[in-house]
Amino acid sequence: HTMWNTMQLLFYILGCSVMEATAVYANPVHFYKKVKFPWDVKEDPTCLNSTLCPTLNYTWQFYFDQLLGMGVKNFVFGGYAIKQNSTIRLDWEPIARPWNEKEFQYVKRRSEEKGGKILADFGFYRPAALNRTTFLSSAKDFIKRYPVDGFRLDLWLNDPDENIKVVREVLDITK
Repeated sequence: HTMWNTMQLLFYILGCSVMEATAVYANPVHFYKKVKFPWDVKEDPTCLNSTLCPTLNYTWQFYFDQLLGMGVKNFVFGGYAIKQNSTIRLDWEPIARPWNEKEFQYVKRRSEEKGGKILADFGFYRPAALNRTTFLSSAKDFIKRYPVDGFRLDLWLNDPDENIKVVREVLDITK
């Protein structure tokens, strides 16, 4: 075990050295805070006993100010999806509420001041066929309301070739 532990430590040290050297020449890693349903469902701690959980009485502006104050500058906001008809719509209509446009602008401005970005997470996407014209029109409307810096998609892993086609299609459309 001693020999094995020594080898693991050596590999760890070598790995860290390589990572440090690579990090000097590469772009820095960016971390994103995901907010699944911003301006709709507040985040709360997981409690085994619900009587011990705090009451969620904070405002969204307070929530984002706290995150930004702690150094968070990049966000991934959920709540929207690319539907089968190739439009971007609320993911859980009619239950979900749309993002608050005024508060989005506030978070966007504060994030940009720190050099951050905001991505829209459209969740899982498994299209029968993506209608380029419809999607582009819908994406333009979405970006007018919410000027995000990019989109995030989850793709089904069972067909890597199809996933590559979808990613290329979305990238081509949004250039």
